[in-house]
Amino acid sequence: MTATITRQMALYDHNQNSLAKKKTIFNTFEILYFIICIFLLGTGLVFLEQISSNFFNESEITFDNKVNIFLLILLALFFQLPSSLYIGALMGLDKQLSANLLISFAALARGTLAMLFLYFEPSLENFFYSQIIVNVIYLISLRITVFRNLKSSKLEKRFDIQVVKDNLSFTSNMALLSVLGVILINIDKLLVANLLSLKEVGIYTLAFNLSTLPIMLCQIVSVSTYPTIIKEVQNFQEFAFKEFYLSINSLMASLLIPLSLTLIFFNNHISFAWIGDIELSKTVFIYSIILIAAQTIQGSTMLAYYYALSREITRPQILIAIFSVIMLLPVMYFAIKSYGLYGASLTLFACILISYPFGVIYLNKNKENVSLYSYSVSPYFKTLLILLPIYYLMSLISVEPFNSRILNVFIIILTVSVGVFVAIFKNYKHLENYISALRKSISTIVLRN
Repeated sequence: MTATITRQMALYDHNQNSLAKKKTIFNTFEILYFIICIFLLGTGLVFLEQISSNFFNESEITFDNKVNIFLLILLALFFQLPSSLYIGALMGLDKQLSANLLISFAALARGTLAMLFLYFEPSLENFFYSQIIVNVIYLISLRITVFRNLKSSKLEKRFDIQVVKDNLSFTSNMALLSVLGVILINIDKLLVANLLSLKEVGIYTLAFNLSTLPIMLCQIVSVSTYPTIIKEVQNFQEFAFKEFYLSINSLMASLLIPLSLTLIFFNNHISFAWIGDIELSKTVFIYSIILIAAQTIQGSTMLAYYYALSREITRPQILIAIFSVIMLLPVMYFAIKSYGLYGASLTLFACILISYPFGVIYLNKNKENVSLYSYSVSPYFKTLLILLPIYYLMSLISVEPFNSRILNVFIIILTVSVGVFVAIFKNYKHLENYISALRKSISTIVLRN
């Protein structure tokens, strides 16, 4: 529904009739979204004890505490899920700046409040209390922001069944794709939780969380450019679209590659700055490196994924996801049983690597027979070739990672900044429009002040 509402919002102009139509579309999807969220919460509550008793393979947590923890997890998810709908609406309304500011605020608030709660009493319950509070505030803030940009009109309807009918096919395919995506994202963690010790679950979770930084960046860039991709596809002109598609992939490469290389070459600096434990940072190192490489490969295909969605193409993604699930489940189970965390991380990496060429090829296919495959590969590969030796040399002269957490933060910021600067310089001719727009925005802010 999130992808659907972004697409529908982006297709309409800003006249009065279109604003009324946008409001009707949003109202309809909002009602459906909350019905589904309430259903999921109810289902979770019904099976709460069964889920709680079977989740961890080895745990010293009592059964009552497990039930309480999973209740808090359900509530945290209930208040977090609808936020995606509001972000999708803001993106479709060309309010990318507002959406990204709210996303950044929520991410910062989650981390800050979690640390504050855990400082007074380190427990899983306290962690999820902090997440619930942030999610509720985030949800309210998003809803207010969306409604400020969706003016009321006498022409609007509170619920329109025709909106559901018109979007049923695309939304249903997206629902299937979402279910497959949830399985792919979580199957490794679920198998690790059921087959290995709680300590290993914690190590893998830390490594996985580090590896999500590149995919989070890719998600922000892709969702922000998705409405523009939709409009470019609607008014398709081969030369103009090629230039646009190359430019957004160059932008993604200029941000993704420096971040990923920093995470790889300065992994101990980042993990120690975050965790503050030397031994744990060393233990997490190898698994996080493998997972970061995997997520970087997957992130580089995200613009191709949104390009396919802009044309309501979902079949290739579904086929790739089904193939990945069928391949991943038995292999992951055997690998974890035999090789532990190495098996989990390497299997995920291999799965993403194998599906990568299929994703690049099939997601870029189009009815105009315009070749776009190279634009999903060359910007990332060329940027990587330029930055790889630079990061290798920087890693040789870096400061000992386990001396100071604060110093590590400055090192990380510096290395990312150096990489982004070099990448932008290398890709400048494809990024001129974005840089000019940024300069214009900064000038406007300065003049207002």
